[in-house]
Amino acid sequence: MAEEQPHRPRYARRRTVYAAVEMISSYLKAHRAFLKRLVYLGTAVGLYGSITPYIPASVLITDIPSHFTLHYIIGTAFLIALSLILRVHKIIFAAQAVVILICTITLLPYLIPAATAAPDEKSFKILQANTLYLNKNPQALEHLIAVEKPDIIALSEVNSAFAQMLSGLKEEYPYQLVEPKDHDARGLALLSRHPTSGMETISFADVYVPAQLAQISIGTAELVLASVHPRTPLHGLDLRDADFAVMADRFAQIATDKTPFIITGDFNATPFCPALRKLKRNLNLSDARRGYGLQQTWPVWLPAPLRIPIDHVLVSRGVSVLDYRLGPSVGSDHLPTIAVLGLADQP
Repeated sequence: MAEEQPHRPRYARRRTVYAAVEMISSYLKAHRAFLKRLVYLGTAVGLYGSITPYIPASVLITDIPSHFTLHYIIGTAFLIALSLILRVHKIIFAAQAVVILICTITLLPYLIPAATAAPDEKSFKILQANTLYLNKNPQALEHLIAVEKPDIIALSEVNSAFAQMLSGLKEEYPYQLVEPKDHDARGLALLSRHPTSGMETISFADVYVPAQLAQISIGTAELVLASVHPRTPLHGLDLRDADFAVMADRFAQIATDKTPFIITGDFNATPFCPALRKLKRNLNLSDARRGYGLQQTWPVWLPAPLRIPIDHVLVSRGVSVLDYRLGPSVGSDHLPTIAVLGLADQP
């Protein structure tokens, strides 16, 4: 009897596993019809969502689903497993395969590793962050700036606490345009180590949403940089898209002249959003995260695969991307982005 004692926990664990399997099996049998309908509905949702990045119309029922491409892959993988158990019709498996295929094609440019190049004396670093206007603790961002030593800092949702911290950085960043807002999300800040020939506040279609524009000298080259923070689709989809359209018109000449050009900020749109894709096409801009993974920034409290990438550094063809990554949390609902870029000297 004494020798059998050590085996009892193992047998108990087996009985627990068997009981769990039996319970799951009983549930599947009892709810088979409901679960099949769930599989059909989930597959239809995934199929519709997977094509929304390619639908030119920009309305809520096409825009909102376009942001969740990776989620469709994760959800469809679960549905495939459930479909195998329920032995659904083969056409459902075919539809699920189409979802995986379309979403993979959409994600592929961001997942294929980019060619790497070492930073040199012509390279520069941009720190972009939405600091959250309710966040009154700028110490984490101050520490990140001290560690990363970026050349350019572009911030949105800046309040007076962050403005005060940034004013203490004037020795390192003598070129500053800091415009805090304590009661809404419209505060902005743009800082540069490098000389600027101008920093100004501008607006696009939505006059109540400011942006910032600067001409910055990087060595012997001139760079035009815009820092933006348009509305969310739930609080003004038409205004966000109108801002994108006016950006395309306003900066068209810069794109034509092949002037090195960057738009950065919290766009409230993922790379898969049709309106943002159109902006990038019109201005011939590339997402700096291409080849460096999705680098999802929002919201920080979700696991990385469930976050969405709505903070961007978009670069013209005259700007090379040497590195792109996320920074640590600074107390916001967004993670900061850090881009190391290269810029060719202008003749």
